[in-house]
Amino acid sequence: MATPALALIRAKALGSNPVWQNMVAMMLTGELVDSAHWKGHPVVGLVGDELHDKIGGCSRNSSTCPFSEVRSCYGCLYYRPFTDGEHQALLECVKKEVDELIAISDGVGNSRNPLILIHETTQFEIESVIARCRFHQEQVKSNEKSL
Repeated sequence: MATPALALIRAKALGSNPVWQNMVAMMLTGELVDSAHWKGHPVVGLVGDELHDKIGGCSRNSSTCPFSEVRSCYGCLYYRPFTDGEHQALLECVKKEVDELIAISDGVGNSRNPLILIHETTQFEIESVIARCRFHQEQVKSNEKSL
């Protein structure tokens, strides 16, 4: 029997598997680029009280995005994560927001607040990009050693 609750359990279980994370990360975003080689629109935005700017670029043809920049980018096909991007700092800010949201929701008796799942999804997408960048950097290092 397939229910939304079972689908969520399955997604969370698979989400902890690094191979699965890499596969999902490749489906969620565009190709990885080095920040020195990026010539397009940079992704810049506030999360919490911090400005995040060295995380990636956007390859959309239009200059405006209908979504929340930075938060939505990690799940967007137009997003080009920088291999040397500061993704960990953004992840820490999102984790802090998730913790605060859970505390507030529990405090008002709404532990099933749908915003928690949205923020946790963003957290998972960022973690997936970090894993993908790490994998890419390891591949580059092993290629350099074999030369």
